[in-house]
Amino acid sequence: MDGGGLMGEPSPNYSLVSRPAAGTETTALWTIPEFACHLRISRATAWRLLARGAVARTRVGGRTFVRRADAEAFVESNREGTR
Repeated sequence: MDGGGLMGEPSPNYSLVSRPAAGTETTALWTIPEFACHLRISRATAWRLLARGAVARTRVGGRTFVRRADAEAFVESNREGTR
């Protein structure tokens, strides 16, 4: 077996690691999936961080976003081994 798809067609290449969408590194607001990708955490972990208030959230209409500055502040406040 060559690991191909149906009827001998090659399997599509699926990445197991999500990558942030192009251009989101300069965006002021990230969606929860974008926030999770940038921090390399699961969406569930991202939602847990928001639920316990570890990361500030911004709501616009019915949608939830994380400001890039808030994500960076969270990462800085959780650094270990700094001198």
